[in-house]
Amino acid sequence: MDLPALETAIKILEKSLDSLGVWLAVWTALVVVGLIVEFAEDVKELITERPFKWRLFRTMVGGFLITVGVGGELFIQFRASKIETDLRTDSHQVEALLNKQAADANKEAGDARREAADAVKGTAKSLAEAATANERASQANRVAEELRQKNLQLEKEFAPRLLAIRGLPDGKSNIDELKKFAGTKVILASVHDAEALHAAGSIKWLLEKAGWDVVVTVPIDPFSASVKIPDGVTLIPAREGDAPSRHDCPYGPGMEGS
Repeated sequence: MDLPALETAIKILEKSLDSLGVWLAVWTALVVVGLIVEFAEDVKELITERPFKWRLFRTMVGGFLITVGVGGELFIQFRASKIETDLRTDSHQVEALLNKQAADANKEAGDARREAADAVKGTAKSLAEAATANERASQANRVAEELRQKNLQLEKEFAPRLLAIRGLPDGKSNIDELKKFAGTKVILASVHDAEALHAAGSIKWLLEKAGWDVVVTVPIDPFSASVKIPDGVTLIPAREGDAPSRHDCPYGPGMEGS
């Protein structure tokens, strides 16, 4: 049985109890009235007739006490019924107050559950956003790393080309084979560019360390329409018996620099 059905059943029982209390008061009142009627003539006889009848007096005293006792019972019953009614009323008020407090507590609990659910949703959304941000940061880091690698490769490609004397595992150096041709004369020609001139200077220094004779270093105008210098290093051997000079530059003396 649910709560509303129990409350209805309690109200019906209370009404029945109130009805029985009313009938009990009616029957008790009838007893009091009957006792008064029964002893009315005896009281009149005891007062008017002489000699005084003690036996009748004792009977009257007993009847009076019974009447007073029943009347008192009727009064107390009436008062108890009223107090019981007031007590039920107060109990119902307390019950209603408790029910209201319980309803408010349930409402607050429901609000708290909804707030907690909203907080969980907000946390889940924040975690998802954080995961997305982390993924974007990871992608940005990957792109940055790729760019860094590309920049390193570009720096490596555009770094000045340096030639140095290095030792080999057999104890020799990388210019020992060039030393066999010490005294060979060389003309170096390069475009008038910082990187090219730097590379030409490095070659000149290495050849001189090997004992070669670098006659002249010729810088060429890279914007000249008549000069076509290929990328990299090109070797052009001199004709047999010729002594190379700066006028033997393959790109023509008109392209010589100072």
